[in-house]
Amino acid sequence: MGIQFHRPDAAAVEAALSGHDCRPAGMVLLLAWRAGLTRDEIHALAWDSVDLAAGLLRLPDREIPLEGRAAEALERWKSRSGDISAYVAVSPKYRTHLAPSSVSALARSALDAVGQRQVRLIDLRYDYIRRQIAAGGWAHALRVAGAGLANYRNALAAALCPPETAPENEGGEREQAPPPADGEYRLWQLMQRGRGTAAGMALWMLRQMALRPEEIAALTWDDVDLDAGVLRTGGRETAMTQGVRRVLAEEKARRAAEDDPHVLLSPRSRAPMNVARLCALVREALIRGGLEGYTAAGVRQAALRERAENVLGAYVREHGFVTPRQASEALGTDRGAAWRSLRELTERGVLVCVGGRYYSAETTAPPERHPELLRAYLARAGAVSAGEAGELLGLPSRQAARVLKRLTAQGVLSAGERGVYTLP
Repeated sequence: MGIQFHRPDAAAVEAALSGHDCRPAGMVLLLAWRAGLTRDEIHALAWDSVDLAAGLLRLPDREIPLEGRAAEALERWKSRSGDISAYVAVSPKYRTHLAPSSVSALARSALDAVGQRQVRLIDLRYDYIRRQIAAGGWAHALRVAGAGLANYRNALAAALCPPETAPENEGGEREQAPPPADGEYRLWQLMQRGRGTAAGMALWMLRQMALRPEEIAALTWDDVDLDAGVLRTGGRETAMTQGVRRVLAEEKARRAAEDDPHVLLSPRSRAPMNVARLCALVREALIRGGLEGYTAAGVRQAALRERAENVLGAYVREHGFVTPRQASEALGTDRGAAWRSLRELTERGVLVCVGGRYYSAETTAPPERHPELLRAYLARAGAVSAGEAGELLGLPSRQAARVLKRLTAQGVLSAGERGVYTLP
């Protein structure tokens, strides 16, 4: 369902701001027009959330850079009314905190006076979002405006920007920015800040345990054994990391007896979430944390990659090499998933594949370098045995013998007497 957006006339709104400078109506208009605040956010804004030196509003869910001369206007307003209340929206005349209905009434009166009778307070916020999209793209707009991703996709995008700039459609995400260089550090900070939220807890389980979103959404407290430190999902037990265990223990301590038994509940309705809603919440949190190049699936894939590297690296150090079958057993996955992990680690230069076996890239030469290394050795020594080739290439003798035979078949080497090889 779309929204009704009555686009304000910028000159008229600026005239209203000038006409109500250092007055309650001016502050209401300024916070909606130049900071994109909703009526309830204007009503709840406290001075300790206003960082005049940095030119920022520090709200619980986001930081908003103040546009234009908004910081100067707020500084003048604070000098006049800052001693009345801890809140920004106050009446100097009555020396009271403005009620939400008074916030709306002040905006209505000021907009009517400049001929903006169709424009509502929420339209000033919508136009702020529109300007942010134009200036920095949709991810920037969602980060500073605090609009929900589902709300943006279903309503705001159609009203405020053309379809080609919309962030997502039913088929998936569009034009994600690449993760920043310090992405993992930012993700860790976001997980720490959001540990008491549904999105934050989901991020802990995605990043540290590689749980699937559907497993996280279905998780109930009966599946959580804090004493044993395990989660029971999909018919299996998965050991919790210390971080996940601590976060879930904190959440359980906050729960009331009458709450739904699901671990993750919708922030407003306190009802269980489906997978789509969970992924949207995680995506919003990532965007607001400056990580628009990340998704729930991407965070989980990073955890899977890290786990595969740790498990398979340890296996190779102990046994010398790993095969796809052995990788499948070590990772507890099917053969296809294990092979994909091996291929990715090979592409990243962590492992080297020789004859269907995977060795550490730190000790084993990749196949493309075998001819070069053997030619250089033979130019010095004249001949090479399987044992010598194994030491040179970082392979067991039997595997090195297969390499020598293959290169001989290709005409790179010649087979000599007593199992030695020479240059042709």
